[in-house]
Amino acid sequence: MLNRVNGLKAFLNDGRIEIDNNLAENAIRPNVIGRKNWLLSVCEAGAKVNVICLSIAETAKTNGIVSIGTL
Repeated sequence: MLNRVNGLKAFLNDGRIEIDNNLAENAIRPNVIGRKNWLLSVCEAGAKVNVICLSIAETAKTNGIVSIGTL
């Protein structure tokens, strides 16, 4: 809990912050289901790259920066 105090304080001080990340988790679920097919995830470094790329792509889609059909 002590490691997460700053996040909790941010949530309590800013009402715009969601208490959970269900939207983000639901957005990446289709990609997670097919993770065994990802060629780059055969090692830890490849998995980290996948997480970063998917996070950027889903954030862009959520914020309307790119359309769903282009990714």
